[in-house]
Amino acid sequence: MKFLIIPTICSTLLLGAGVASAQSCTSDDCNSKSQPSNEVRQYGGIGTRNWRRAVLDRPAKGWFKTEFNKVMAKVVKDHSCAVEEHYPTLGSKVLWAEAYIDSKIKPTRSQARDPNWSNYVWNRPEKSGSDFVYDGITDALNDPLIDNGRGIAKLSVLVGLTSTSGRMIPPVWMQRNSSLTWLEGQNQNGSTGNWHVRFDNPVAVEHAADFLAAFLAKYGNNKGIHSVNIGEYYTGHKDYRPRDLNRDKYWHGMKSLWKKVVQSAPQDENNQRVNIVQTNPVLWAGVTVRDMEEIGIGISESDTRLEFGGDDKFISTKMRELYEGGKVHVMINGDARFACRDRRQRWDGTPNPFGHRKGYSGVASPQEVFWYHSEKGVAPAHSLFLSMASYCKGSPQTAANFIDAIKQFGRCGTNAEKWGAVPAALPESTDTASIARGKPTAPPAIAIK
Repeated sequence: MKFLIIPTICSTLLLGAGVASAQSCTSDDCNSKSQPSNEVRQYGGIGTRNWRRAVLDRPAKGWFKTEFNKVMAKVVKDHSCAVEEHYPTLGSKVLWAEAYIDSKIKPTRSQARDPNWSNYVWNRPEKSGSDFVYDGITDALNDPLIDNGRGIAKLSVLVGLTSTSGRMIPPVWMQRNSSLTWLEGQNQNGSTGNWHVRFDNPVAVEHAADFLAAFLAKYGNNKGIHSVNIGEYYTGHKDYRPRDLNRDKYWHGMKSLWKKVVQSAPQDENNQRVNIVQTNPVLWAGVTVRDMEEIGIGISESDTRLEFGGDDKFISTKMRELYEGGKVHVMINGDARFACRDRRQRWDGTPNPFGHRKGYSGVASPQEVFWYHSEKGVAPAHSLFLSMASYCKGSPQTAANFIDAIKQFGRCGTNAEKWGAVPAALPESTDTASIARGKPTAPPAIAIK
């Protein structure tokens, strides 16, 4: 397979939040020290995700190229215009407990923040003759397609900290402490083993922040990383919640975590940090879109949900608000569950390229999702990824539909001029001469006020 070498444009966002190096925080009770304001490496991305296998859970060597060749290789070959301004990107997932060799061992604060701590899986030597690697992220970043940021592709990583990003997520040493976690007997999807982190407890927030500090110290400066996404969080069914759980403090605990994560993200040689986004943020109890903008945390929608009507409670309304603010990244993770479970989406008569009238309902197809999140759609997004639901019978999220969606609504797509292109364009540079020479040029930064 011959891959095209496509020049891309790297967009930056100027953030007012301070940044502290994870290595500079060495004591168990350390506090992050603010450094001068930084910028965010923001890449537009389009692609598929491989979240059924966590990348630190012994993936096969070369897994990135294997997954890339399933769909994205054809996109690059046949629809290169769609990725001239955006990187073909694959998404994958890391679960907190799987980052440990032995998750029963509780680290000290300094150990937890140290990317070189011996109990982190990425520091475990590869077994001689083994078919597995213990650091699937580095395996992907070293792939010639990414080449640590010099290649044509990127890797987006979701980090699951608590239930709803998967099962058995917090490390065992946290599961054994009821002040830090609780177990939901059965969640809304009928699954068990759903351990929640008590983000209403500042100590639990610190533990999560310490782990993310180490994770960002390990991978955050690699330009092959498209983004680091913090997984969903929720409090689950009320029958299983701790009696003393304070939900307002829980939501504010996540806002505190965002601040700590941004503060611990390392800067590269250009004083830029990795793009960090929160999946399905809960904007209640005084936690607002403005908070996300000021902290420098973007937003990511996990479901292929189409919401019409402009109701302020809809996540798409918040996405548009952040997109129009022009300060942080707006992204679609594209979970397959809405398609797999035949969740029908009701349309409200908004003009659309499919001719759907008010009252029409159906399972959202990739074509509809692409238009909905295009520049002229309901909720524009800077990056868009979809899970290919081959394991879901009758699901519209197929490779053929994904490629057709790019053919219609990708850059230069047949419907892009009239109905909008996806991903929505990042701020572009006017330095066309530099672009013509094949050298990506960062456009002017957008100040966060």
